[in-house]
Amino acid sequence: MSCVELETVKTKKRIEGKLRNVTSVSDLLHLSCKCFYKIFSILPRFIMMKIVRTYLKLHGVQFKRNFRIHSFPICRRNLSSTIKIGSNVTIFNKMSENPAGISHRSVLVTRRPGAKIIIGDNVGISGAILNCAEEIVIEDFVYLGADVMVYDTDFHPVDFLDRRVNDKSKIKSAPVRICEGAWIGARTIILKGVTVGPRAVVGAGSVV
Repeated sequence: MSCVELETVKTKKRIEGKLRNVTSVSDLLHLSCKCFYKIFSILPRFIMMKIVRTYLKLHGVQFKRNFRIHSFPICRRNLSSTIKIGSNVTIFNKMSENPAGISHRSVLVTRRPGAKIIIGDNVGISGAILNCAEEIVIEDFVYLGADVMVYDTDFHPVDFLDRRVNDKSKIKSAPVRICEGAWIGARTIILKGVTVGPRAVVGAGSVV
């Protein structure tokens, strides 16, 4: 069952339950207004979800069932790289979707041929940046809080002289893995070569 069908079933059950408690015309009018509001709020989200999914497919992103996304992320995929998203994944991109403090859209970027972003099942992402040169793996049941940044590369050479000549061969990168059940607090920065262990909690604003 798709997430839209599931939401429709839940709404129907709530309406049936409330109809049993209707005792007057005013109750019925109030319930009717609420029903119309529910219908017209679900429909635009359903349409937008279809549009965003199509946008990601056109970028070569692979995803499984019950992928919930109702607004556009930023996606840049190298043609010879991989972005895979598992089942029951939710990605928020706007403050209105998660008022925990999202300041920008989620970002999915693979910078080089062969780079891989792998997102497991039952993952929640809120305005996070996944910028990948080699490999970023997000395992099942991981939560990435608002504006989390995950980088598996230094982007530039560390040595000053190498930066002056822009020697890209000196840019270091190493895979990042966030293991099952971890919770990464808002505005945490996770850098190259890091493995966050199973069920770990990383406090908001940390640099790992």
